[in-house]
Amino acid sequence: MDSYDYSYERTDEQILYYSALPAVAKLRWLDDAWRFTMMARQAERTYYRDGKPVETVIPQPRERD
Repeated sequence: MDSYDYSYERTDEQILYYSALPAVAKLRWLDDAWRFTMMARQAERTYYRDGKPVETVIPQPRERD
């Protein structure tokens, strides 16, 4: 599994709200999250040093596990 450089926590109220959603709403949310993740993985990445762009990388498609 890849490592991530961020963390995210949910409050108890957010978890209760999500658990009360109907299944179709949960599936829509999951699909939206998946689409966003796929777009972000394909986005071109620009790396900066001292506020100036150093390199732009276009990710190559990865093979599925």
